[in-house]
Amino acid sequence: MSGIFWGRNSDGELGLDDDANRSSPNQVGSDDWDLVAPGYKYMLGIKSDGTLWSWGNNNLGQLGDGTTVNKSSPVQIGTSSWTAVAAGGSQVVALRSDGGLFAWGNGAF
Repeated sequence: MSGIFWGRNSDGELGLDDDANRSSPNQVGSDDWDLVAPGYKYMLGIKSDGTLWSWGNNNLGQLGDGTTVNKSSPVQIGTSSWTAVAAGGSQVVALRSDGGLFAWGNGAF
């Protein structure tokens, strides 16, 4: 599966290192993605090597990199091997290959 995205990009949510909207498909990086999870104005993806990456809006820490700074290109989250990720409005749940379950982002509710 390739990471190919287009559309609104005001917070860098397409992962193309800018905030320009796209009306045609663009590939994110040169690697294959096993899973991509879109959130509201941000995305996460697991590459074929099991690494977890995130990009886009990060106002509530939903990218999981320990900051609240938006990222317009993918940043790696931790060093573990991941098998699943799900994104909500501004919260994330991810499963590591060792069975560990992790959550981050907006915990208001």
